[in-house]
Amino acid sequence: MKSMKNLKMALLAASSAAGFFSVTHAYAQLASESSGQIEEVTVTAQRRSENIQKVPIAIAAITPEMAVKMGALKTDQLAATVPGLVFGHEINSATAFIRGIGPNSNGTGEESSVAVYLDDLYIEQGNAAIFQLNDIDNIQVLKGPQGTLFGRNATGGVIQVNTRNPDSTPEFDAQIGYGNYNTFTANGYISGGLTDNLSSNLAIYGTNQADGWGRDVVTGAKAFTEEDWGIRNKWLWTPTSTTRILLSAGHTYTRGEEGLGFNQIPGFVAAGGHGFCLGGAGAPTFACPPGLPGATYVGWYNTQDAVNDVAVNKHDTVELRVDQDLSFAKAVSITGWQKMTGFAQFNQDGSPYADVFTKLYQTGRDVSQEFQLLNPDSAGYASWLTWIVGGFFMSDHSGYSNAQLQGFSFGLPIQYVPPSYYIDLTDNVTTTSYAGYAQGTAEVFPDTHLTLGIRYTQDHRVFSGGIALSPALGGTVLNYTSPNAPGAQKTWDMPTYRASLDHEFTDDIMGYVSFNRGEKSGQYDTFGTAAAGPIANPPVNPEILKAYEIGVKSEFLNNTLQLNAAAFHYDISNLQFAEIVAGGTKLLNAAAATENGGELTFDAIVAKNLTVSGGLSVLYGHYTSFTNAPDYFVGSPFAGPCPANGPDSCNAAGADMIRAPHYSTNLNADYVVPTPQGDFDLNANWSYTDTFQWFPDGSLQQPAVNLINTSVLWTEPGGKIDIRLWASNVNGAKYYSFGSESIGFGKQFSPAAPRTYGITLGVHD
Repeated sequence: MKSMKNLKMALLAASSAAGFFSVTHAYAQLASESSGQIEEVTVTAQRRSENIQKVPIAIAAITPEMAVKMGALKTDQLAATVPGLVFGHEINSATAFIRGIGPNSNGTGEESSVAVYLDDLYIEQGNAAIFQLNDIDNIQVLKGPQGTLFGRNATGGVIQVNTRNPDSTPEFDAQIGYGNYNTFTANGYISGGLTDNLSSNLAIYGTNQADGWGRDVVTGAKAFTEEDWGIRNKWLWTPTSTTRILLSAGHTYTRGEEGLGFNQIPGFVAAGGHGFCLGGAGAPTFACPPGLPGATYVGWYNTQDAVNDVAVNKHDTVELRVDQDLSFAKAVSITGWQKMTGFAQFNQDGSPYADVFTKLYQTGRDVSQEFQLLNPDSAGYASWLTWIVGGFFMSDHSGYSNAQLQGFSFGLPIQYVPPSYYIDLTDNVTTTSYAGYAQGTAEVFPDTHLTLGIRYTQDHRVFSGGIALSPALGGTVLNYTSPNAPGAQKTWDMPTYRASLDHEFTDDIMGYVSFNRGEKSGQYDTFGTAAAGPIANPPVNPEILKAYEIGVKSEFLNNTLQLNAAAFHYDISNLQFAEIVAGGTKLLNAAAATENGGELTFDAIVAKNLTVSGGLSVLYGHYTSFTNAPDYFVGSPFAGPCPANGPDSCNAAGADMIRAPHYSTNLNADYVVPTPQGDFDLNANWSYTDTFQWFPDGSLQQPAVNLINTSVLWTEPGGKIDIRLWASNVNGAKYYSFGSESIGFGKQFSPAAPRTYGITLGVHD
């Protein structure tokens, strides 16, 4: 036994030294495989543990085992497992859409319409919302506005990722893998008790993709390489039978090019921003380079940058959660601290001429405190009344520090070594938020429950910053906005609420109707038009969404078939939208929109050891009013169907909402073959996402995407060793991770991952 412990510690130490570790976990056979019934899934969508089939909310729950089988190893890969979810990159930030609601820009200090939570921490920064799904206990995707209990801007929905907590039982896992593109992966996990009431765990993960998906045709350098690693440590202390204290800390590091590496869509030639050089007040005027050809398509995974695009993000978190059972209630305190730093450099024009060459230095610091008081009956429906009251505070300071904008479009020459000629952009937003909320569920009639919830949030934001010339150009300040300047501060008061009525027709069938009002806070442009200064763009107003939904959750055939369905109608006002301009973005309100849709999901045990699951989302959303929609190709053959309403705008009323595919579906089959030599687990997952528009003018369309992921897992009879063969995007689908169009720079895209495959060896004890 002592030698085994020494071996465990040696392996863990080796994993720490290697620095390339990612964590998954060897799980026991699902209940469906041993009992012949579908395993009960517990979720915390109402901030308490409940059976998912009894919660009147549309929820997709993903176990860590199924996430690995279906190829969802990072948050942005969850779209292949959840119909109605579209997840992409923009530069180095996440852009998640649920049921067509999400941000088409998620810069530092600009919050998303889809709230991402890691354990109990709200991840405000889009840079930190794409991360490895390592050491996972469960993943929950809540669809629709969650304005009461997850009220932080959750107009689209919530993605909640919960990691494993330490346990007194000793546990050890290690894996190492290799895949194409010279990709090495490894992970380590150890957990156990240190004393009778103190336990701890440690998870380390990493990926190093040394070869790129393509190459830079200008420099010959590799394009789309990746490095990703992190560490998380948790301590659980139970000093008494009624007190539980959980302290966790984590650090992640990511470096990659996905969401960057801009390329023109096939068949399009961009005129290039070098056709209009700008001088700027106090800036020397440089001649435009004559006769340069425009940027063209150079191959799906290739780039044409004078300097390779790259994004680097670092994210640190600390969380302290205290649960205290009282005589009349349960009290919960959640304290969080986060720090994010990001760097990105890219050619916005996607050409070797660097018409706009940008270097971003991003920072974000966040402190939050939440208090909850819940009724002591955490079983939810076990008594006639369940309730929760709480308060939330958040202080955040985010923005861009010395972002450098270079290029001919600003009248500046490109020089990659000092002295450098650039415009220096420094923008910061400080946010102070207070919220109070309450929700209760009462059994008003036998098997009939009424839920009422309300939240009141006040956000106060302060903008500061401006633009200046680099020291080589004299360091002149061109524009600066102090926190006390008119229009540099804004306060928004936002009420949100929920009402639902559900009825259990039988023990296996529950139906519900609900109304939810969600609100996304107003915000400032933290990366606006550099030439004029961001304060020239007033803050956008809060985005308001009213959602009406009816649904049913059911089980049949002795719980070997679960069938859930929902239909919904959305009314949206002040929809926030980001227009892409040279050197940044410009936020605006897209007036109003409406959506109608429906969803169907199922899980079935078809035969012994064979389970099949899937889902279908149908969505029709359109703008009811959007007279100032950006349209960069008015009067050209590349213009979309949006009627012109100005030189660079159109009237998008009646047009499809962006990133809102009419149909999306997935189908997953899992078959376990027991043999004397061990079990073979065969899995295949297919997902389909219909075409959708990247911009409201309808001129840049994402093609329909079919994705197929497969895996074969062999586990030796003792369960301590396994080998997995896996492949993602088996059919080699080519689609966009990010789509962009802007005046002068054309129609661009950043490619999503190609076909990948590999082998993983796991050891468990």
